[in-house]
Amino acid sequence: MASEGVDGCAFLGDLQFLLATEDQLNEDLSLLCDLLSENSPSDQTTGGSRSMSTSDAMENATAALLPTKKIALTCIPIHHVSFAPSAAGHVAIEYPATGARNRFQYRQRQEIRLLRQQVDALKKTLAATMAYHHASNALQRRSVWKQAADQERLACKRAIAENTQLQHAIREQATFIDRMQKVIVKKPRIAAIAVS
Repeated sequence: MASEGVDGCAFLGDLQFLLATEDQLNEDLSLLCDLLSENSPSDQTTGGSRSMSTSDAMENATAALLPTKKIALTCIPIHHVSFAPSAAGHVAIEYPATGARNRFQYRQRQEIRLLRQQVDALKKTLAATMAYHHASNALQRRSVWKQAADQERLACKRAIAENTQLQHAIREQATFIDRMQKVIVKKPRIAAIAVS
């Protein structure tokens, strides 16, 4: 039994290393943004030919993802997209015309921005939920007092009912006592006959 408790503590200790914290996720997200910004349109003008091999690129990406590297979280501003109505009346998105890969990068940046907005919205929702939870706890504390008051009220009603029963029993006993006193005070007729 004791070994199970020790194993459970070790499991919980190991679990902390498996789950990523918010800071680690922000660092990874900013690293991804930096990697996308490194592949800017100026890199794409060569037609996709690079002097770096795939293994070198993988080593650079792996080295960049090491947890010891600290990167500040930066937002990538995207102001170079315009919306223009097409001939059919639909709004078409005009992407920058510097390369085919630019649309992919633009979409990734937009998705990252959208995810950050969702994270902010979820944080606000969490804060509101926590505030509501604290308020409901305060109401539950009041309900504890209300329960105590209800218990006192029931105890009072029981005491009043018992008091009423006891008073009724006292009245019955008093009438019985009165009858017994009348019987005792009465002179017996047998004694009156014997005396005469």
